[in-house]
Amino acid sequence: MPKELQTAQTNELPFQSVAQIAQIGVWSAAVAAVGYLFSFIPNVEAVTFTTALAGVFLGPINGAIVGGIGIAIYSLFNPWGFPPILLLLVQMVAMASIGGISGILKRFIPHRIHFRILFWGVVGLMGSLWYDLLTTLITPFLAEMQGQSLLVVLVAQIPFTAVKGLANIILFASLFDPLRLRIEKIRQTSLTMRHK
Repeated sequence: MPKELQTAQTNELPFQSVAQIAQIGVWSAAVAAVGYLFSFIPNVEAVTFTTALAGVFLGPINGAIVGGIGIAIYSLFNPWGFPPILLLLVQMVAMASIGGISGILKRFIPHRIHFRILFWGVVGLMGSLWYDLLTTLITPFLAEMQGQSLLVVLVAQIPFTAVKGLANIILFASLFDPLRLRIEKIRQTSLTMRHK
């Protein structure tokens, strides 16, 4: 195999660290941008989707960084005002873990299209549930509620989480794999041309 194509396939770019920083910046901006884009649609968000996509392409570590930075940018400058610091930290941890786990899950993507659709739908649902669980668990602390009120908060959150989870299932199942393959094709074409 020609050395140039071998290099392209292993993604070994010149100034790799600089390229990685640029990619993290672009993906983090994308995470925040889609957050703003969907911010006025109740219980529908694409931050989880974009963070998971970043994890698949950048790997677990950089995917986690993108998730943390992207949600931080969105939360700090969102139209609804500055979040409590505890909520911000939990949001960053939740989204960073989604980016990191998505990078790991790349190794287990099924080959058959029907299984991939199911696979990404489950990823979207689990990401949504995970994020909502973590951010809901701290609600009593933010509102200075008694410990026994946590169950009430969790039950009250169920309808909103259900709608959000369903929206993420549809979003991931219908768009994640086609977009992933399209970006991968553009990426490989760019790398091949760069090393000619």
